[in-house]
Amino acid sequence: ILMTTIATVAGHMPLVFVTGAGAKARNSIGLVLVGGMTIGTIFTLFIVPSLYVLLAKTHHEGRGREEAETNEPEPIAKEHMPEYSEPVLAREDSDGQETWQPA
Repeated sequence: ILMTTIATVAGHMPLVFVTGAGAKARNSIGLVLVGGMTIGTIFTLFIVPSLYVLLAKTHHEGRGREEAETNEPEPIAKEHMPEYSEPVLAREDSDGQETWQPA
């Protein structure tokens, strides 16, 4: 991603620094391309993953409290199991490990 962005930005730099006839239009296009690629790359590589980690951490903490209060087994969907297997329920024991019990 970084190599592609650097190559694209470097390729559009002449548009930013062009002089002569039509320079204002080319400068505008060059600035939009260079700025957009730079901001888009920074957003994609740093901002989105950071927000994802924060939201996942918040969701995981809140989910842990709810599960601790209910402590009900989660049924596993039948469509994800082979035909020859029996349905099971997952339950966390006191160590936080999942145990499987026939339904």
